[in-house]
Amino acid sequence: MHAEEIAEDFPVVGIDSDALDAARMLAEHRLPGIVVTDSSERPYAVLPASQVVRFIVPRYVQDDPALAGVLNESVADRAADKLSGKTVLAYYAEELSELLSARAAESDVAPY
Repeated sequence: MHAEEIAEDFPVVGIDSDALDAARMLAEHRLPGIVVTDSSERPYAVLPASQVVRFIVPRYVQDDPALAGVLNESVADRAADKLSGKTVLAYYAEELSELLSARAAESDVAPY
């Protein structure tokens, strides 16, 4: 048996692909993540579904997942609007910016 006989295709998106389309692909295929390729179609990053959820789900729901049951369609539409018109690259840039801001805020906190 050869690896090519058991290999499965895994969906990929380009770095310049629409972020909302990438999120839809994750949801429709129930994928744990998706491979992001650069303009040369080489692997650039892996976009975990958990990161997409953190980006589009309101912070108060992330803090208390029990609230997820009360989200209505308008909240879901607003969540999708966050990704609408953005590329996967823009999504990563925003995520990186938030991560760096959070780390900077943590370093500004004085120790006990």
